[in-house]
Amino acid sequence: MPTTPLGFTYPASTGHGRIWEHLQTMAQNIDGTLQGRTPLQGNASLSSNYTLTASMADLTGASVTINIGAAGLAVYFLEFTGDFTLVTAGSVTGVMSCLIDGVPGGRQVIWNPANAAAGVRATVGNSWAGVVSGSGNHTFKLQAQGLGTPALGRLGATHTGLSVVVLPY
Repeated sequence: MPTTPLGFTYPASTGHGRIWEHLQTMAQNIDGTLQGRTPLQGNASLSSNYTLTASMADLTGASVTINIGAAGLAVYFLEFTGDFTLVTAGSVTGVMSCLIDGVPGGRQVIWNPANAAAGVRATVGNSWAGVVSGSGNHTFKLQAQGLGTPALGRLGATHTGLSVVVLPY
Protein backbone atom coordinates (compact mmCIF):
# COMPACT_ATOMS: atom_id res chain seq x y z
CA MET A 1 0.00 0.00 0.00
CA PRO A 2 1.21 3.54 -0.69
CA THR A 3 1.95 5.90 2.22
CA THR A 4 1.71 9.65 2.83
CA PRO A 5 4.82 11.73 3.73
CA LEU A 6 3.89 11.29 7.41
CA GLY A 7 3.73 7.51 7.08
CA PHE A 8 -0.03 6.92 6.84
CA THR A 9 -0.95 4.05 4.54
CA TYR A 10 -3.91 4.17 2.24
CA PRO A 11 -5.40 1.78 -0.31
CA ALA A 12 -4.11 1.91 -3.87
CA SER A 13 -6.50 2.68 -6.67
CA THR A 14 -6.86 -1.07 -7.18
CA GLY A 15 -7.58 -3.83 -4.74
CA HIS A 16 -9.91 -2.14 -2.27
CA GLY A 17 -12.46 -4.89 -2.14
CA ARG A 18 -12.31 -4.84 1.68
CA ILE A 19 -12.14 -1.12 2.31
CA TRP A 20 -12.83 -1.55 6.03
CA GLU A 21 -9.44 -3.30 6.43
CA HIS A 22 -7.72 -0.31 4.87
CA LEU A 23 -9.63 2.09 7.10
CA GLN A 24 -8.68 0.06 10.17
CA THR A 25 -5.01 0.08 9.14
CA MET A 26 -5.17 3.83 8.53
CA ALA A 27 -6.76 4.44 11.95
CA GLN A 28 -4.07 2.35 13.67
CA ASN A 29 -1.34 4.25 11.82
CA ILE A 30 -2.85 7.57 12.88
CA ASP A 31 -3.05 6.43 16.50
CA GLY A 32 0.60 5.38 16.45
CA THR A 33 1.75 8.57 14.79
CA LEU A 34 -0.21 10.92 17.03
CA GLN A 35 0.63 9.06 20.23
CA GLY A 36 3.12 11.09 22.21
CA ARG A 37 2.09 14.33 20.52
CA THR A 38 -0.09 15.42 23.40
CA PRO A 39 0.66 18.94 24.66
CA LEU A 40 2.88 18.88 27.76
CA GLN A 41 2.85 21.51 30.47
CA GLY A 42 4.80 22.43 33.60
CA ASN A 43 4.85 25.17 36.23
CA ALA A 44 7.49 26.04 38.81
CA SER A 45 7.89 28.74 41.44
CA LEU A 46 10.80 30.18 43.37
CA SER A 47 11.07 28.12 46.58
CA SER A 48 11.77 31.06 48.93
CA ASN A 49 12.64 34.75 48.76
CA TYR A 50 15.99 35.33 47.08
CA THR A 51 18.43 38.22 47.57
CA LEU A 52 20.06 39.18 44.28
CA THR A 53 23.80 38.56 43.83
CA ALA A 54 26.34 40.06 41.40
CA SER A 55 26.41 37.00 39.13
CA MET A 56 23.70 34.94 37.48
CA ALA A 57 22.50 32.18 39.79
CA ASP A 58 19.87 29.45 39.50
CA LEU A 59 16.62 30.23 41.30
CA THR A 60 15.84 27.26 43.54
CA GLY A 61 12.58 25.59 42.60
CA ALA A 62 12.10 27.62 39.41
CA SER A 63 12.86 24.81 36.97
CA VAL A 64 10.66 22.66 34.72
CA THR A 65 11.83 19.48 32.96
CA ILE A 66 9.65 18.10 30.18
CA ASN A 67 10.23 14.84 28.33
CA ILE A 68 9.20 15.06 24.67
CA GLY A 69 9.82 11.36 24.20
CA ALA A 70 11.00 10.16 20.83
CA ALA A 71 9.37 13.05 18.95
CA GLY A 72 12.78 14.70 18.62
CA LEU A 73 11.32 18.13 17.88
CA ALA A 74 8.88 20.34 19.78
CA VAL A 75 7.55 23.88 19.86
CA TYR A 76 7.47 25.52 23.28
CA PHE A 77 5.71 28.55 24.70
CA LEU A 78 6.99 29.95 27.99
CA GLU A 79 6.07 32.73 30.35
CA PHE A 80 8.01 33.81 33.42
CA THR A 81 7.70 36.53 36.03
CA GLY A 82 9.97 38.07 38.63
CA ASP A 83 8.51 39.62 41.80
CA PHE A 84 11.22 42.24 42.52
CA THR A 85 11.43 44.37 45.70
CA LEU A 86 13.90 47.09 46.64
CA VAL A 87 14.96 46.14 50.19
CA THR A 88 16.57 49.46 51.14
CA ALA A 89 16.55 52.85 49.42
CA GLY A 90 18.89 53.12 46.45
CA SER A 91 19.36 51.76 42.94
CA VAL A 92 19.74 48.26 41.58
CA THR A 93 19.05 46.60 38.26
CA GLY A 94 17.43 43.20 38.62
CA VAL A 95 17.93 40.83 35.67
CA MET A 96 16.19 37.49 35.22
CA SER A 97 16.71 35.00 32.38
CA CYS A 98 15.28 31.66 31.35
CA LEU A 99 17.74 28.97 30.28
CA ILE A 100 16.66 26.19 27.95
CA ASP A 101 18.86 23.12 28.28
CA GLY A 102 21.53 25.33 29.88
CA VAL A 103 21.52 27.98 27.14
CA PRO A 104 20.08 31.46 27.76
CA GLY A 105 16.93 31.83 25.70
CA GLY A 106 15.05 34.76 24.20
CA ARG A 107 14.48 37.87 26.24
CA GLN A 108 15.31 38.83 29.80
CA VAL A 109 13.22 40.48 32.48
CA ILE A 110 14.81 43.78 33.56
CA TRP A 111 13.78 45.81 36.64
CA ASN A 112 15.50 49.12 37.41
CA PRO A 113 14.17 51.33 40.21
CA ALA A 114 16.59 54.27 40.13
CA ASN A 115 17.08 56.10 43.44
CA ALA A 116 13.83 54.74 44.82
CA ALA A 117 12.54 54.35 48.37
CA ALA A 118 12.74 51.07 50.22
CA GLY A 119 9.81 48.76 49.55
CA VAL A 120 9.34 49.66 45.89
CA ARG A 121 8.03 46.51 44.23
CA ALA A 122 7.14 45.33 40.72
CA THR A 123 6.19 42.03 39.16
CA VAL A 124 7.76 41.97 35.70
CA GLY A 125 7.16 39.28 33.11
CA ASN A 126 8.21 38.06 29.72
CA SER A 127 7.27 35.33 27.27
CA TRP A 128 8.35 33.82 23.98
CA ALA A 129 8.08 30.78 21.76
CA GLY A 130 10.79 28.60 20.28
CA VAL A 131 11.78 25.12 19.19
CA VAL A 132 13.71 22.42 21.05
CA SER A 133 15.22 19.46 19.25
CA GLY A 134 16.40 16.09 20.46
CA SER A 135 14.34 13.38 22.07
CA GLY A 136 14.08 13.03 25.85
CA ASN A 137 14.22 15.65 28.59
CA HIS A 138 14.44 19.40 28.11
CA THR A 139 14.93 21.70 31.10
CA PHE A 140 13.69 25.28 31.41
CA LYS A 141 15.05 27.14 34.44
CA LEU A 142 15.23 30.67 35.78
CA GLN A 143 18.37 32.55 36.81
CA ALA A 144 18.74 36.05 38.24
CA GLN A 145 21.33 38.63 39.23
CA GLY A 146 21.57 42.19 40.46
CA LEU A 147 23.69 44.89 38.85
CA GLY A 148 24.94 47.91 40.78
CA THR A 149 24.35 47.10 44.44
CA PRO A 150 22.83 43.60 44.15
CA ALA A 151 21.95 43.11 47.82
CA LEU A 152 19.42 45.94 47.57
CA GLY A 153 17.15 43.76 45.41
CA ARG A 154 15.13 40.72 46.30
CA LEU A 155 12.91 38.33 44.37
CA GLY A 156 9.79 37.26 46.22
CA ALA A 157 8.64 33.66 46.02
CA THR A 158 4.99 34.68 45.75
CA HIS A 159 4.99 35.71 42.09
CA THR A 160 8.36 34.54 40.74
CA GLY A 161 7.88 31.57 38.51
CA LEU A 162 7.79 29.88 35.15
CA SER A 163 5.10 28.22 33.01
CA VAL A 164 5.94 26.14 29.95
CA VAL A 165 3.74 24.46 27.32
CA VAL A 166 5.45 22.09 24.88
CA LEU A 167 3.90 20.71 21.69
CA PRO A 168 5.90 17.71 20.37
CA TYR A 169 5.68 16.97 16.66
